[in-house]
Amino acid sequence: MTSDQLHQRVQEALDSSSAAGFAPWSDADFESLARSLFAHQYDGCAPYRHYCEVREVSPQSLGTWLDIPAVPTEVFRTVDLCTFPAAEAELCFLTSGTTAGERGRHFLRRSQSYEASLGPWLDAHLLPKGDTPRILVLAPSVADDPHSSLSFMLQWAVERRGAAGSCFCWKEGLPDLQGATSKLSDAVDDGQPVLVLGTARALQALLEGTIRGELPGPVVLPQGSRIMETGGFKGAAATLDRDAFYRGLSK
Repeated sequence: MTSDQLHQRVQEALDSSSAAGFAPWSDADFESLARSLFAHQYDGCAPYRHYCEVREVSPQSLGTWLDIPAVPTEVFRTVDLCTFPAAEAELCFLTSGTTAGERGRHFLRRSQSYEASLGPWLDAHLLPKGDTPRILVLAPSVADDPHSSLSFMLQWAVERRGAAGSCFCWKEGLPDLQGATSKLSDAVDDGQPVLVLGTARALQALLEGTIRGELPGPVVLPQGSRIMETGGFKGAAATLDRDAFYRGLSK
């Protein structure tokens, strides 16, 4: 089965699942798809095939999908694991590199399967009534960080689901807290619900700035507004208790 055929199969499975309210796939359907993906990766990626051969696992010997060898994350820092020439990748996502310095690489030949998963889940959990809120992002855009999978996701949300006035509040590698507060106040004046997307570190900075009086607020957003924490407190000098953090954001 070719890469394009596998992409199509994955996208059809995702579409079918979302149309059915994200009902779990049957064991047989998942097993079939997992086996097809494993066979393609085994045949097309020599480093991964060698990794599997050492473990005496092949598509022919595979018992169940649970026996498919999983690659440790460290390998992505040193080996290009893809079934196509890396130069042909439409996207290359890099890890932050904060754990070991060297950044792991994840190549995507095309973005459609990623988007086929992203859209329905975002709609179901953040925009359940077909809402089109103003989206405010406290994280870098694709222009600021072209190799971030998070930035790709957030850019997609702003462009595909955001109302007029949606924007990124990020400046010189840091969240633009003054700009964010101003944009939130504008939304209040317009009566426009807001979807705030940001890392825990950026949201904590926004919350603490308000508490300390460095930023105006608290800003009480219009009914229907939502917040999604997109990541952890990585890089923060000190972190808040989770319950206190969420209570503060809700208030």
